[in-house]
Amino acid sequence: MRRFLSFVLYLALGLPLALSSLALIASRPWALDREAYKRFVLDDRLYSVLQAPEIARGAPRTIALEGIELDGRALVAAAQKELPVPELKSTAVKAVDAVFDRVYDPTLRGTVGPLDLGQLKGALASRKTALARDYEAGLSSRSDSPVPADADAQAKAARAIGQAVDSIPAKLSLPAPRAYGRAGGPLGLRLGVLSIGRASGEALTQALLNRMTLMTTAMAGLLVAGLAAMGGKGLLESLARAGRYILFPSAIVLAVGVLLAVPGGLLLQSVLPHGLAGMLGGEVGIKLHELFIATFGPIARDVFITGLVGTSLGALLAQARRIEVPRLEGERRPEELE
Repeated sequence: MRRFLSFVLYLALGLPLALSSLALIASRPWALDREAYKRFVLDDRLYSVLQAPEIARGAPRTIALEGIELDGRALVAAAQKELPVPELKSTAVKAVDAVFDRVYDPTLRGTVGPLDLGQLKGALASRKTALARDYEAGLSSRSDSPVPADADAQAKAARAIGQAVDSIPAKLSLPAPRAYGRAGGPLGLRLGVLSIGRASGEALTQALLNRMTLMTTAMAGLLVAGLAAMGGKGLLESLARAGRYILFPSAIVLAVGVLLAVPGGLLLQSVLPHGLAGMLGGEVGIKLHELFIATFGPIARDVFITGLVGTSLGALLAQARRIEVPRLEGERRPEELE
């Protein structure tokens, strides 16, 4: 009965807490790394993927823009040609800074931002005429288009694109991170009206993450040890049960690390929609593979190492029952007494 109760409590409490602690340990080095997110949004390979021909070929047959139906493939191809990459990079960096400023400064309330979209909106506005012209040229070159390539095609595209650009707000308010909520700070921390600088805010938030990781790991360890002692008979059996309780969540984390280490194959194939997954064999697949290696390489390493250490520790403890304990002459084992 005790073994069954120990296993049920492990599934209900021990396993989720163990997975949470392992996830915190694996993500702690990069979760609050502002520069890592900036490197991702500034990586030219990201925008090369957005401009790859396979994206346009996989676009919907028609796209309704401001109530006007346009040829999807021609529109996407034209947008790729006129993509404002410098402005997209600048806006993405501002968004990263806005979010992290909010994370690092618990005195800010409400929303993050506002995020200035004026530069991006201006770049799109300056390109809308050329975009409509490129759309009309792409539409005329296609014989299977669901939209007729008549004399008004460019005018319709220009009107739809112009209305879409005009509808973009000059400033956008981003939602506040969930970690803050109503408490006014990370993990429920209240600092009142105390103002802190960026450097001290980063140190405080990192310290809170480290403390949360340590507390969660300690709670998971104590719970696993207690449940193992409940379900085991004697020290060695309890150690073996604790090892099995550690082994299972660690194996899950290790598997995630392995999946992240093969970004061009199994992970993308299982996550992406069927239409996008079919692009992996072409130019998009090569660029995505390079981008994922650069982006998820350090993440995969941390996840893999965490899972490997946990799995090794669990496997080692799980063999505790095989340890031969020396006995005094005439001493009998507990199972022999039964």
